[in-house]
Amino acid sequence: MDDEVRILIMSDLHLGIDSDRLYIPESVRLNTFRKITALALEHDILLVAGDLMDSPDPGAQLIDAVRTEFMKLKEKGIDIIYTPGRGELAKEGGISPDMARLNASHVFLDPDSSPYLYLKGGQRIYLYGLPASMAFDVTKIRKVSEQGFHLGLFYVDLDQGRDEYDPRVYKLSKSDIRKLDLDFYAFGYNHSFRMYKILDKIIGTYPGSPEATSWRETGDRYVVSLSVKDDEISQIKRLSVNSIKILDMVINCDEVADEKELMGKIVTGRSKRVSQRVTINGVRNFHVDDYQLRGLAGEFYHLEINDNSLPSVELIAGDYDTEDTLRGEFFRMLREKCRGRLPEGVDRLTISEILETIRRKGTDSMEEWMCSI
Repeated sequence: MDDEVRILIMSDLHLGIDSDRLYIPESVRLNTFRKITALALEHDILLVAGDLMDSPDPGAQLIDAVRTEFMKLKEKGIDIIYTPGRGELAKEGGISPDMARLNASHVFLDPDSSPYLYLKGGQRIYLYGLPASMAFDVTKIRKVSEQGFHLGLFYVDLDQGRDEYDPRVYKLSKSDIRKLDLDFYAFGYNHSFRMYKILDKIIGTYPGSPEATSWRETGDRYVVSLSVKDDEISQIKRLSVNSIKILDMVINCDEVADEKELMGKIVTGRSKRVSQRVTINGVRNFHVDDYQLRGLAGEFYHLEINDNSLPSVELIAGDYDTEDTLRGEFFRMLREKCRGRLPEGVDRLTISEILETIRRKGTDSMEEWMCSI
């Protein structure tokens, strides 16, 4: 008989989050959740380490969609163990009636409760849970046996020397981990994938958010697959599951030769599965066709461009210095002046900012130009 137990760990999907600024609609998050439950069909246990939902009352339609997926897993004999995150707990500390309808195999709300025991052949998996709360004392959790594999499903912030913490979330210290002495920890709360080791032995993981919830959550997003046999980890690996990849690119025009190179940098990661934000900074010595720039959106699932760049003084002057006007004469003189040493306290960036502001306001008369400057 195969006693190996396969466990899939997820956290922080935040179904129901207001994602207008990220352009990842709810349908995409649900699609990612269905990918995860399809993977769970190849496992024995699905662990949810908090914030599956973004709020305790995400709405009946969303609850029903998740419940349907959970029921498919339970019909196949797969256990679903869940510890609530800070966004899912009602004000009184429990879960809402809607959340209770998800019908997980077990929900951890009290660290004083007995661990959940999963049996498969001769393998025993003891699961201990800690939801999002500062009111609980994690050290009250005690191993109930020296046999079996003991796993903590905790929604916590690991103490790693930072000064700022969310006061609503338990801060787990290295001392806590030593006292608990569990075999493995599945963490929720942190949206970045992390693996933790002691003496080259993997003892815990943050799977991170399976689908981005902010522009900081770039690249591939994961769940973690864990296999346990003979009370030891026999295999652990991360599995990429996100439907949309977030890319957040900053381009400095000082490092770009021309418009063609700028366009090339923007489309480097082009894909219909990519939502990309591009911020363009610095002073450029080339013109940018805004129409062509915005036309790159068709290469992506979504493209957001924030152009903070400024044309150089020489570039602006070149647009006007051929005019047989007072304005043309002004720019011819300005270009010559900028080729030499500028007066103390004046730099090209300041001049570019002034001239570009004037141009964008549409000032046409030389008198207005001169007064603005």
